[in-house]
Amino acid sequence: MPRSSAEGIAPSRRLDAGSVVEWVLIVLGWALLFALPHSIVGDDNPRFQSLSLLLETGRIQSPRYSLIGPVLAAPFYLIGKAFGSPVVGVLNYDPALFALMLVALYLLLRPHWPGAGPRRFLLLLVAASMFPRHLLHFGAEAFTACFAAVGLALVAFAAKPLAEWGGWGVAILGAVNTPATLAGVGLASLQRCWTDRRLRSLLVPVAALAVYFLDLYVRVGSFHNAGYTGTAGARTALPYSGLTDWSYPVFFGLLSLTLSFGKGLAFFADGLCLLPWLSRLEMPARVQVVLRLWLAFLLGILVVYSHWWGWYGGFGAGPRFMLFAAVPASLLLAQLLVRPPEHWFGTLCALALVALACWSNIATTVFENGGADVCTANNYAVESFCWYTPELSVLWNPFVGSVHAWDNLPTASWLLVAYGAAVFLVLTRELWTRLVAQLRSAWVASEATKRWSF
Repeated sequence: MPRSSAEGIAPSRRLDAGSVVEWVLIVLGWALLFALPHSIVGDDNPRFQSLSLLLETGRIQSPRYSLIGPVLAAPFYLIGKAFGSPVVGVLNYDPALFALMLVALYLLLRPHWPGAGPRRFLLLLVAASMFPRHLLHFGAEAFTACFAAVGLALVAFAAKPLAEWGGWGVAILGAVNTPATLAGVGLASLQRCWTDRRLRSLLVPVAALAVYFLDLYVRVGSFHNAGYTGTAGARTALPYSGLTDWSYPVFFGLLSLTLSFGKGLAFFADGLCLLPWLSRLEMPARVQVVLRLWLAFLLGILVVYSHWWGWYGGFGAGPRFMLFAAVPASLLLAQLLVRPPEHWFGTLCALALVALACWSNIATTVFENGGADVCTANNYAVESFCWYTPELSVLWNPFVGSVHAWDNLPTASWLLVAYGAAVFLVLTRELWTRLVAQLRSAWVASEATKRWSF
C-alpha cells in the first residue's frame, strides 16, 4: 500500500507519472553518454593494441593485461573498422555492457524488491555514480564491475545449483579481467559458504585461480610472470612512494581509499555511509543477500588495492579501482529513497547524500582533470595534493579561485550538468515534501511545550 500524502508520498496516480519520468531519465542519461567525448587513454592503449594485434594478425601479445574483456569487444572493433574507425567501435563497448548490466540487475531485483526501489537504483547508477566517467574510455574496471555485479546477483537469486555456478562463472570472468579483484570473488565465496553452510562454495576460488592461470598462460606462455613485478611510481616526499609492488601499508591505504578528499569512497560512493543504519532501511531480505555478496566482493578488492603501491589508481578522478563500489552504494541510496528517515535531521542527511552522489558524477565526468597542473607538476612530485587536499579534489576544485573550470565548457557538458540537477530534483521530490512536514511538526511541538517570557 502506498503511504499517505501526510507522510510525504504522493498518491498512486502521481507515482505512476513519476515512474515514467524516472524511466525517461534513465534512458536519457545513458543516451547522453554518447554526446560526451570518448577517448583511449593510459592503460586503455595496450588493451586496444592487444585486441588490434589479435584481430589483424592472429597474434596474442598482452604481457600485463588480461584479454578476456578486450576479446569480447571484438564485434565492436570489427563494426567500427567497417565504418572507418575501430577506436570509435571499441569506445561504444563499455556503454553497451553498462546497458546490459542495468537490464540484468533490474530483472533480477524486481521480483524481490517491490515498489520504486529497482527503478531508482538504475537511475542512481546512470546519473549519480562513478560509472559514467569510466564508460568514456576503454579501461578494465567497467567490464569487471558489470560482470561481478551481475554474476553475484545471479548467485544470490539462483534457484538451482547450475544457475548459481553460472553466476559464479560470470563473476570469475569479470575478476580475471582485473586479477587483483580475485580476492573479492574469494571473499564473496566465503560469505556464501558461511551463509548457506555449503562447502561447495569453496570451490569457487579454485575455479577462479584456474581461469586466471589459463588466461596468463595463453598471454605470456607462463604461469608466474604477470608483468607487474618491479613496477613503482615516482619518488616523492611521501614516505612510502617509489617502492615496488605490494609495499603500501594496508592501514594507510584503507584510510586513503575510504576517507581522502580526492580518492575516498565516502565522497565518491557516499551511499556506503548508510551501512551502520542498514537495519533502519528495512531492505527486503532477498535484496540483503545480494548486498552482502557485493559488500564482500568490495571488501576483498579494497584490502588488496590498499596494499598496492598505486592504490590511488594513477592520475584521474576518484578511486579508479573501486568502481564496483558504485553498485552497493547506489542500492543503499535507492532504499533510503524508498524508506526515508522519520526525523527531519535524517531527511536533511538523505538530501545531502543524494546531492553529493549527483554532483560527484558531474564533477568526475565534466571536470575529470581538475587540478591537472598541480597533479602533473615536476614528475608528479605533488600529485598527492590532489588525493588529500579538498580544494584540489575534483569534487571541489571547480569552485576554487577564479572558477575558470566552468569557462568554455562544451554543450554536452552543460547538458550533463542540467541533467544531473534534474535527476536530483526528481529523486528528492518526496524528501522535500517530507522535510517541510517534519519541520512544521517539530515547530508546532516545540511551540506547544515552550513558555515565553520577556
